[in-house]
Amino acid sequence: MVKWEYKVEDLRSGIFSGVDIPTEDYLNNLGDKEWELVTGITKASEYDRFLIFKRRKDRN
Repeated sequence: MVKWEYKVEDLRSGIFSGVDIPTEDYLNNLGDKEWELVTGITKASEYDRFLIFKRRKDRN
């Protein structure tokens, strides 16, 4: 059975603080590390935005 690990990027803080969208370089870097974007979530406030990534736990 495939097992996954997940990463949540909060667009309100960290590298994304004060920007509307993540950079292509940042997303490509995550892809190089085998992270795959699963979904984006926007809560009631337009400022509450998150990106959810996943990758296999048992990767070699």
